[in-house]
Amino acid sequence: MAKLYPLISVIVLNYNHAPYLEKRIGSVLDQTFQDFELILLDDCSTDSNVIINECKKYDKDSQVFLSKSNSGSPFGLWEYGITKARVN
Repeated sequence: MAKLYPLISVIVLNYNHAPYLEKRIGSVLDQTFQDFELILLDDCSTDSNVIINECKKYDKDSQVFLSKSNSGSPFGLWEYGITKARVN
């Protein structure tokens, strides 16, 4: 039977930290455990195009969500990320 969902979801938050995004995503992808999806949530950064381009580089099951307005709260973003998780 084919597996439909990843075992875990890794939620990465971002706000105007595009220069550090490659290292942050790389540290997640370099783990020996690979049964996960990556959910990147951006809180209306001024550098969101960089974020989209950075995520396109990786061949990992990932989702990117860009906020239209800044929430001002990482906790609200985490809650939103949990609703987008495809974990079974």
